[in-house]
Amino acid sequence: MSISIRSLLVIGAISLAGAGTASAGGSSHGGGDSSGNFTCTNGVGVGCIGQVGLIPVNINMPNLSVLDGADLALLSGDLDNWAVLNGNILDCLTILNGIQVNVLSVVLQDFNIILGSGNVDVCTPSLLGLALCI
Repeated sequence: MSISIRSLLVIGAISLAGAGTASAGGSSHGGGDSSGNFTCTNGVGVGCIGQVGLIPVNINMPNLSVLDGADLALLSGDLDNWAVLNGNILDCLTILNGIQVNVLSVVLQDFNIILGSGNVDVCTPSLLGLALCI
């Protein structure tokens, strides 16, 4: 019986579901209701941690200026909504790419800030403790 790479990634994601990036401090907002689970914080830029389906996700935007509480709440809420709508996707790369596009869109539309895709790192822990990032 062979196991596909996708299956290994899902198994790794499930086993590392609690893993996340520690924030460097600052204010934060978490999706405290059952509709989502992303928490965004200020630190070195802005970072968010959450989960889409069974896949934990870390988002880092080191070149984004510090956001106030309302902006962090808006970003967390948009990520929560995206996660709920796409929670049935099991392909890690599809999820990572989708989140990156969503973040770029939200930052442009809501904050009027243009970030290139190279300024938004989206990662998920994979097997052996290494991160799969785009």
